[in-house]
Amino acid sequence: MAITLGSSNILADSYVNAKYFPHTPPAQLHPANRLQSLSERLCALAADIWCLQEIEQSVFEVIGRRQGHG
Repeated sequence: MAITLGSSNILADSYVNAKYFPHTPPAQLHPANRLQSLSERLCALAADIWCLQEIEQSVFEVIGRRQGHG
């Protein structure tokens, strides 16, 4: 049986600063937009196991709901 593993640094909202991401549109750095994009991306990759760094409770809850675990 094959198992897929994914790993990602989510980048906690408290560390998001536009000066560190000069090539990223400001709207993409907004927490609500980031949450939507992150959850869509992680769900699309459909790993069996995820190792997530800097994940905040709000992101964890949204991803869990999208996966049917909450």
